[in-house]
Amino acid sequence: MLGLSAVVLMAGAVAVANTGGAAAPEYEAMQALEGEWAGSSKVYIAPGMPPESSGGKISSKMIGDFWLAEHATGQVFGKPFERFFVIGLDANSGGVTGSLVSSGDKASRPLQGSYDSRTSTWTLNHEMLDAGGSVIQARTTIQVDRRKGTKSLRTFHLLEEGFNTVVLDMQTSLRAER
Repeated sequence: MLGLSAVVLMAGAVAVANTGGAAAPEYEAMQALEGEWAGSSKVYIAPGMPPESSGGKISSKMIGDFWLAEHATGQVFGKPFERFFVIGLDANSGGVTGSLVSSGDKASRPLQGSYDSRTSTWTLNHEMLDAGGSVIQARTTIQVDRRKGTKSLRTFHLLEEGFNTVVLDMQTSLRAER
């Protein structure tokens, strides 16, 4: 079951480069992700089954002007969990790119995605391990409300076009200003 931990606490480490000296919407949104966060999550193993609840701490820090690194720690299914996440803006595609490694997965997982400034939503497409240890396709959406000091994250298992199931629902609060 630790395989599922690859998504737990994936609370929004997204970063983008400041291109051309002007602050792009993605760059400003990335800065809002920086800080010390604490939260709780619900992991859904299968439809109809009660979720597994857990919590953790997340430390997100800018690396220069172009990258955001995030380190998350917590408990997943009663066992210690760690995750490290680094993401930035792909200058070639204009999208978000990065990598995720976690204590529950022996492989690093590439991340590709985008930021929608109209809805203030990050969307990341990636692989993850399911509860049985199989690699599945997933999508994570992240929204930050800096005024309220909250970050909301949902990860979906992409079953087929237009049909998804929730795997993780996480709500965090900012513990301290950056």
